[in-house]
Amino acid sequence: MVLVPLYQNKVKSTKKTLRCDNAMDFQQVTLGRQTMRVENVFAKRNYHRCLRSIGIILCWLTCWPAAAADSTGRSMSETYQVREFRHIDREYVGQALERVNQLAGERFGERLSGSPERDIALLQRLLDARAVPFDDLQLLQSMGIALGEIIRPQRNLIWVRYIDGKGASRALQLKREPLFIYPVTAISRRAAVGAPVDVEAIYKRALDRVDEHIEEQRYR
Repeated sequence: MVLVPLYQNKVKSTKKTLRCDNAMDFQQVTLGRQTMRVENVFAKRNYHRCLRSIGIILCWLTCWPAAAADSTGRSMSETYQVREFRHIDREYVGQALERVNQLAGERFGERLSGSPERDIALLQRLLDARAVPFDDLQLLQSMGIALGEIIRPQRNLIWVRYIDGKGASRALQLKREPLFIYPVTAISRRAAVGAPVDVEAIYKRALDRVDEHIEEQRYR
């Protein structure tokens, strides 16, 4: 008679243990599912981030050739227009040269002479003597125009207005060729940030660029 209750108690305790185990297993399964859901959420987020990153990289790679072409010379732009110099543009060049002559006269008693060697040396002296403040953009660009006038007759270049999506620029063009030199900002963009300006080096690079283009066209 005593064994029956004990057996029943053991059965009951065993059932309770099984229930507890089942409850713990259920909780573990539930937690596992929640963990899987969280992991899936993070996986989806990472997946979308990767897609966005890939899209940005592809866009960058697609746009890079155009950016590279512009950095080496706006002449490679696919959409641009070239216009002849107007009367106002010729006046602008004349006024720029006069500003440089006035400054050179005040500092050194000299003027632009038309000799490449002498005029390049004069522009360099003005820069080395810090006769032109780095924030005087008008005067720095006037020196760029003076440099353009030194370059122009050496390779039979002409002043033109170059117009593209970024606006209009005064440039030197090799006649009937898609080659453009931008002397107006050649000095100012360096001097404005305090970088050293080698006028002769800029002059030689411009001539080399024209010569390279002419040589390339010869073998086409």
